Amino acid sequence: MRMGSRFRNRRGFALILVFSLASIVLLLGLSLVSLTQVETASSQYDQGMKVARANARLALQMAIGDLQEFAGPDQRTTATADGLRTDGSDPALTTFNLPPAGGVEQPFWTGVWDVDNSTNEPIWLVTRPLDATYTIADNTDQGA
Repeated sequence: MRMGSRFRNRRGFALILVFSLASIVLLLGLSLVSLTQVETASSQYDQGMKVARANARLALQMAIGDLQEFAGPDQRTTATADGLRTDGSDPALTTFNLPPAGGVEQPFWTGVWDVDNSTNEPIWLVTRPLDATYTIADNTDQGA
């Protein structure tokens, strides 16, 4: 009888050993799946950052192109819209909830004026649709 009980104990030990090894393999598989998910998310984040940087670079090149096109000739001058104020108020002292002071709603916009023809409206160097034109009357908070 002693031989049978020893054999049964070893069989139980083998079963525990098999379950332990199976659980280790399962944990290894789960950790590999988790690592794969983290690496995939990191790769997608990196790809998004590359796209964002490329878009920012393109926007910068477009802005520089606009600046060179509109302000490039020597007959042009640039200034902020704050110079068009009629009441002499300081834009830094006004809040965004108050009505525009001195008739200028966007004092920090930069405009390009043709020196030879002072009757022309300025070209505003702001983000806008390519086919849009802005005048003093069109200035609203939506364009800033």
